[in-house]
Amino acid sequence: MFNVQAKHPATPTNLVFNNIIGAGSFIQGDQIIKGHLLISGECIGNLKFDLATEDTAVVDLNGVMRGDITCKNAIVIGRVEGNLRVENRLEIYPSAIVNGDIDYGQIFIHADARVNGQLHCLLDDAESLQATPKSESVAKLKAV
Repeated sequence: MFNVQAKHPATPTNLVFNNIIGAGSFIQGDQIIKGHLLISGECIGNLKFDLATEDTAVVDLNGVMRGDITCKNAIVIGRVEGNLRVENRLEIYPSAIVNGDIDYGQIFIHADARVNGQLHCLLDDAESLQATPKSESVAKLKAV
């Protein structure tokens, strides 16, 4: 019925990567990262970014990350086997596979992406909406 091809970039073009794990490369061990990171190879271990910056972790189309990532922003195009804690924006592309729990500020999951795990929003507004009884929410809507 619909003939729509999934389009996605191999990597975002507006980021300048300070750190690159290139295709065919393998890195093992926990890392503390400063600057944008592109994973095109394989990484085993936990990655923790400096949360005082707006740095972005990108798992490229052929990239594989086996471990947890803690960062401000992330883009997953490849595969992640571990938990993600992304305080700002997380984008998961159609080719992505994420096996792990996700804590996020904002999330955008493209159609055909595969996510296996629990999602938890870090924003206070989302928590307060869940705590508000339904009758109070309806009363607020009627008042508007």
